[in-house]
Amino acid sequence: MIRIKINSELSRWARKRENEKIRPMLNLLFGIGRLLQTLTKKYSAQKKPTTNCLKSKMNFPIGPLKLQPLKARAPLLTVLNVMVSPVRFSKVYRIVRKSETPDRSLLFVALCALLLLAAGCGNTSHPAGACADVPKALDLLESFPANIRYGFYTDFKPISYADTQDPDNPAFDSPKGYEPDLVEAAARLSHNRLRVTPAGIGTPFSGIWLKSASGRFDIVGGGITALEERRFDPDDPETPIITFGTSHVRFRQSLLVRADSPIMSHDDLDSSTSVGVLRDTTGESQMLRLTGITDAEGYVRSGTVITLGDDSGAGSAVTAGERSHRITSSSSTEGIRNRTRLQAPGDDVPLVVYLSSQAEQIAAVADGDVDAAAGSEIGYLIATRASGGRLRVTAVDTENPENGAFSYPNTQKGDRLRLTMDTLINCLTDGGEIGFARWHENPQVFLERAQRYAPD
Repeated sequence: MIRIKINSELSRWARKRENEKIRPMLNLLFGIGRLLQTLTKKYSAQKKPTTNCLKSKMNFPIGPLKLQPLKARAPLLTVLNVMVSPVRFSKVYRIVRKSETPDRSLLFVALCALLLLAAGCGNTSHPAGACADVPKALDLLESFPANIRYGFYTDFKPISYADTQDPDNPAFDSPKGYEPDLVEAAARLSHNRLRVTPAGIGTPFSGIWLKSASGRFDIVGGGITALEERRFDPDDPETPIITFGTSHVRFRQSLLVRADSPIMSHDDLDSSTSVGVLRDTTGESQMLRLTGITDAEGYVRSGTVITLGDDSGAGSAVTAGERSHRITSSSSTEGIRNRTRLQAPGDDVPLVVYLSSQAEQIAAVADGDVDAAAGSEIGYLIATRASGGRLRVTAVDTENPENGAFSYPNTQKGDRLRLTMDTLINCLTDGGEIGFARWHENPQVFLERAQRYAPD
């Protein structure tokens, strides 16, 4: 009925178009348009854009407006189908001004009418696509607001980190990076129905994903690759104790070396070289497998000398027999979980040195203590840019990307939170279209989407 009424009114205007009496009114409307263009720039800087209650039939996205150039003599009904909101008015106005349509004045009148109707629809927002299920997902939570204890790894810059590694320093519990920004934006998107209390998890990285089942945290992050085998307690591989949420970042394994190093791939790692790794990580397991120190199932090459450490700093060693010791991305044989070095027999494998953090890996390569470090490409790329050309990344595994996700306790409450967070993250990442690269370009991207799509 609204469209019919508008069409009727505009038809009468069209019939009188040659009447000079309406010229002043058309000029007035153009003046109003220029004023609205100025005002909506200020409005869009302060308010989230909202959609109006008219439905589009031109398949224009609810997100960034993507208007096609108007053809000559474009039908007026086509323009009436455009979805217009106050924030988008300036864009539509510019399109009309650049249009080749002879009836631009009339076209502008139609858009003004639609704009007024849109304003009368109120501020009700109906997000589409990835954000449509946000209100329903928030209903899964048992209480409002829900107090969420967020454990974050403090030493995986720029994914998840703190400015200090001292647990006694208040800054240790102040998260920074890609994942903390995502969690903060999720809380904003929930209209603070989720209240997040962060707490730092220091080194070592090994097994941090299981801490969501400890009772101390509701959600744990820190650049964790979601693997099915990591859902289980190493001492009880029958029952999963955690679950992983939706993937929100992709990792690729690589090697970090000095700029003048001859090392270009894992094939260049022989007995004359040393590699720094972190225990129970995908970087460690991939390097051990590609160099032949372990087989495809993770069993250590027979004859490998495994140096062990303890709290006193004293070391002992065991020698691996045939399929006697195993190292995977999630755990290792109980007797070698405190390993500090691996020296496999043969001239074709490197000395493996275990370090405690990514920062220690980077420093060890830069200082020449090891020839290479094995781990995620993202952190290493940041290190190379900060090194002033002293470091470079090589041997990037482009064929086997890994999915990073948060871990949750495998409980009914944990599942409710996981489903809610998955929906919020799906909205913030636009169904996976917005990831680390976009965040690195614009660290506010998640907060901007949260402001835009937060339900009332």
